[in-house]
Amino acid sequence: MSLSIHQNHVELTDKSLLEIINQSISNKVSDIEYYTKMSKNIVHKNNQDMLREIATEETKQQKLLTDIYLTYTKKMPKIEQEYRHISNNFTTACKDAYQEELKRIEFYKSLYQMIKNVNVKDIILDMIIEEQLHCKKLLFMMMP
Repeated sequence: MSLSIHQNHVELTDKSLLEIINQSISNKVSDIEYYTKMSKNIVHKNNQDMLREIATEETKQQKLLTDIYLTYTKKMPKIEQEYRHISNNFTTACKDAYQEELKRIEFYKSLYQMIKNVNVKDIILDMIIEEQLHCKKLLFMMMP
């Protein structure tokens, strides 16, 4: 893969950008596991449903990122799943998840700036919007 930088935008053939996308995929796998486990450890049905929705949306995002990675590398990404501790206190677990979602939003904003391909930019923008919605759901679940 070659490094090609034009007008301060990094092409998807750039090895470092592909590594960032690969890391994003790994993050998604961790997020999916986090929300899935969280949904199994609570009693409130509405919160279970919202957490399952978030896990489903994270799965969709992981598949989109994997498709992007496969398109440019013709290889499967190397997943390095990070273990995320889930607090036994539901509110604390939601706060932790909320903080991670905020980090993802900032991360995807940076990624969006790096990408030149309009179709991929649209996918990343959709992911930013979904992450913002995850934040709203998590805030709602933290309400008494």
